[in-house]
Amino acid sequence: MATAPSGTPVRASTLQETTGDKTDNGVVAPARHPAWLRALWHYDPNYDYDLEHHEYDEFRTTDPYYIDTEVRLSPLPEHGVFLDRAGRNLETFLELRSRHCPITREVMIQDLEALPAHPGLTRSRHRIEPDLAMWPQGTVIAPDRAVSWREQGAPLLVLECLSPSTETKDREDNPVIYDLMGVAEYWICSPSGRHPMFGYQRTDAGEWISVEADTNREAWSQVLQARIRTHPEHGFQCQDPVSGNWVEMGRHLEAKGMAIGRAEGLEVGRAEGREIGKAEGRREVLLDLARSLHPTPAEYRAFVRKLNQTPWTEWPDIATVLQWFQR
Repeated sequence: MATAPSGTPVRASTLQETTGDKTDNGVVAPARHPAWLRALWHYDPNYDYDLEHHEYDEFRTTDPYYIDTEVRLSPLPEHGVFLDRAGRNLETFLELRSRHCPITREVMIQDLEALPAHPGLTRSRHRIEPDLAMWPQGTVIAPDRAVSWREQGAPLLVLECLSPSTETKDREDNPVIYDLMGVAEYWICSPSGRHPMFGYQRTDAGEWISVEADTNREAWSQVLQARIRTHPEHGFQCQDPVSGNWVEMGRHLEAKGMAIGRAEGLEVGRAEGREIGKAEGRREVLLDLARSLHPTPAEYRAFVRKLNQTPWTEWPDIATVLQWFQR
């Protein structure tokens, strides 16, 4: 049974309603689709919606054949894993470089109506939803809210995850839109690793040029000032210019934890060492005092045995030792 985005079942009787759809020739025909679907801003009365097998909502669909300029296909599971890793790795790299740049995932950028017309743009677009976007430092992004291009400006870097359903858009439309928006860098990655990473960069002169990964599947990012790559296991990664290591969040946290553990262990060791040193010093003082009192061999052995069997925090003080041997 078909379901609405809210999860409410759509009964067959709701597919025929009194309010009809106006077709291309202006004829009003009986409604073939439920009211919630016809209320969507991208609704097309002539499209053969498959409500039994696919979902349709404001900006997402599971129908790969529903080609609309501003409705994207819900990501496949491997795309979600790739984007999770890419976002974590990018955040970790920025942390290492002390760059506090907000990163958004699948957040809508709207208010693009003012973008100039362009012959390379095959269809108009008033909003766009990058898979990952890195914004300039100081940019304030409200969680789970659409971003206004008029107010916030353009991201510094955009990362798109390539899929068969969005390949044409990612390769043809998006580069033009990101160029017009003023994005500094745009990279297209394949989660499966079948396609090398490629994209576009803005030169110092403002020219928007195409770039691609080398034979090692690596490229240079002007925005990040580091080499980047897509790895079969770790996904999108940046190379730390200082250490030369490819940054991966899991390994970074593990190394960070080990460093913290070593530091804490060293501090604990120092404290224990100081206490042990104090105890050893105090033991020598007490033994020297006992020897200076000229005890019998049996008395001295008994004193040493007493020290060895007693925690150093409970050792007798000098006055007690004097009284003991005087007896």
